[in-house]
Amino acid sequence: MRGPAYIDTNGAATRGRILGIANYVLQHLQHAIPIQYHLDAAFREPPVSTEQVIHPDRYLAGERPADVPAPQADGPVIDEGAKERILEWIEEARRGGAEVLAGGEEQDGLIRPTVIAKAGADLKVSCDEVFGPVVTVNAVDSLDEAIELANGTRYGLQAGVFTSAIETALRAARALDFGGVTVNEAPTFRTDQMPYGGVKDSGNTREGPHYAVRELTEERLVVLQL
Repeated sequence: MRGPAYIDTNGAATRGRILGIANYVLQHLQHAIPIQYHLDAAFREPPVSTEQVIHPDRYLAGERPADVPAPQADGPVIDEGAKERILEWIEEARRGGAEVLAGGEEQDGLIRPTVIAKAGADLKVSCDEVFGPVVTVNAVDSLDEAIELANGTRYGLQAGVFTSAIETALRAARALDFGGVTVNEAPTFRTDQMPYGGVKDSGNTREGPHYAVRELTEERLVVLQL
């Protein structure tokens, strides 16, 4: 699980705020880059609406940089079994009272990108790894509630925090039980030189050249008495 993204829609909380926590699984979405840019744009001009999450292209017309592609057509998941599992998890969310705001069905053999709201913490789309074109969006009343929801799964790879308040960012970074916390960046972000890795069921080591060399190096102690 790549982890949740928390959007503080009022920065330093100078007025009443609506807080959003989204459990993004974007590695199988071709529009991961446009969604990331959409979140950046939403961060600059809060508040974020669910409509903006469902249709980011409508809110970025004429604003998207030339090197950021438009949202692409649907793509496949790894195999037929994965497709059936994902569709079943979406149906479980429906039966559990969640609202499927977009997608949620198969079209031409592919799962349409799916946005689910009001998904309970015990639903598979909330607490397990979807590995498909599904995103959940839940409103919360406080940063503490968002952190509690994020930490309430057995996974902990990376989490993202979107805010203009450094206090919020640092508080979240200390409290989130994840291997990494990104600020104003989607939790899918990584570079080879960073110590990338998770905690809990998301791993117990770090990737990257420095860490790979260290892991594959056998240390030898030599004691010389002169």
